[in-house]
Amino acid sequence: MKKAIINPEIKEQIFTMYRNIRCLREKNNLTTKQLAEIMEISEKKLIISENCKEIGCFNSKHLRNACLYFNVSADDLFKKNLH
Repeated sequence: MKKAIINPEIKEQIFTMYRNIRCLREKNNLTTKQLAEIMEISEKKLIISENCKEIGCFNSKHLRNACLYFNVSADDLFKKNLH
């Protein structure tokens, strides 16, 4: 099976979202384990995402849970630098 080719602009938006989630986690003094439980994702996938190692670790439920917990919009996570 071929790996999907991702548009560089979309890839950068995804990595921006991953970095923002890491920033929000750190600002709120959460461990990766705590945030993984909140997002309902494995801690391993959260760590991979936060380090921008792989795309596709989050689904809409994970993203929704993060947005609700941090009280931010998905648009802000993808398009703004929250650092």
